[in-house]
Amino acid sequence: MHKTVFEAVSALHLMPPRLVHAGGTASSSFREGHRCARPGSRRIRRYAKRMTASSSLLLGGLLFAPLPSRAETISFDEMLRGVTVTQQHCAGTPDTVWVTPFGQGVCMRYYFSDAGGRGTRAVVYVPGDKPGIVPESSKYGDPKFAKDTDINKLLRHAQKISQTTAMPAIHLARMGVDGSSGSHRNRKTQLELQATNLALDAIKRRYGFHGFDIFGQSGGSTVTAGLLSVRHDIGCAVLGSGQLSGHRGHAGSSTAAGWIRPFDAVRNTSARILVVTDRNDQVVAREKQDAFVQHLNAAGRQVAQFYVTAVGERHHSTSHHSLFVMTQCLHDRGDREITERLRRFTADGIKHAPSPDPVEPIGKKGVAWAVPTVPATPNHDPICVQGSWVQASNDRQYVCLSWYFKGYLYAPNEIDEVLTQRSQAR
Repeated sequence: MHKTVFEAVSALHLMPPRLVHAGGTASSSFREGHRCARPGSRRIRRYAKRMTASSSLLLGGLLFAPLPSRAETISFDEMLRGVTVTQQHCAGTPDTVWVTPFGQGVCMRYYFSDAGGRGTRAVVYVPGDKPGIVPESSKYGDPKFAKDTDINKLLRHAQKISQTTAMPAIHLARMGVDGSSGSHRNRKTQLELQATNLALDAIKRRYGFHGFDIFGQSGGSTVTAGLLSVRHDIGCAVLGSGQLSGHRGHAGSSTAAGWIRPFDAVRNTSARILVVTDRNDQVVAREKQDAFVQHLNAAGRQVAQFYVTAVGERHHSTSHHSLFVMTQCLHDRGDREITERLRRFTADGIKHAPSPDPVEPIGKKGVAWAVPTVPATPNHDPICVQGSWVQASNDRQYVCLSWYFKGYLYAPNEIDEVLTQRSQAR
């Protein structure tokens, strides 16, 4: 049983539809109920509850451990001013490492989970720039973005990454935000690059890791590109929506205040580099991403690029796509196969569906199975993201490992809480 479940989870989002959805008669009622249900109906809500109960029984807590819970928030005002932490205080804070880039003491915080699996490598996520923190950013001063950080959200994110990849996972806080000290005004500089690099060295020693697989979003992709120039223990590097041609066109320098130089990633000869881009990105123009790919390819350093439709009106958020591409890279899929699988991956497309009830049939020879695709509005119930069903036991039971609801992805153990809140609200 454990072997079957573990193999199934390793194939999360990776199994061909004909393998995932073919099964015995015992599962037909689940499949038929999901296929016929309409968004917003009671049937799909009951279906979500049944599948949540089924997954809990089948997995027996092996993968979906109770969500971590720490009553702690990180003040937006403190991040706005810049965070100062002593080495002693850093040592007393969970999941932190003290580093000294360019001789400056910085407490770097990370959020760790091995809920999906253990091993000698970890998947690291480097998030984008924190909105509203830096004066020259477009969102500076907008009260909508003046939000404290709930660390439970970051812990849950690390848990989801671990469950998706079946590996240890780390959500790494950027310098000056989300628990790391320093000023976020130094984002994407050599100072932040060195702080991040030293933090990974310390984490590597702490857990005995042999190396990392890293994916980033926006400014986090810029940092990841910089890491490629100084690290040679990175296996897969996925750069989503990143400023990859140099900050505002400047080449940068090697001083602490100098900008990260993404083109220096050409020095790395071991990592597999994959770029995820929305052609209509309104935050980081595609040309800033294409130039990186073209430069490295012209230098003989092979880089693959995948064009997607990002989440949001500004076509910039590609975190879901980047995590998907990361799982493909971890399974050593070829570029063409990743392209085809990305085409079928619809977690982001849900948000851009043109009408409430379109369905995308999958399978062969008219197999009766379809996954509803709905806009992310408060009036629709959770649906299982296409590709996230896995065969759990004896070809008879299926578990949905990724529910989509109101613009977010949830693991099965989170759906109960979501549905409870909705029923109370009604």
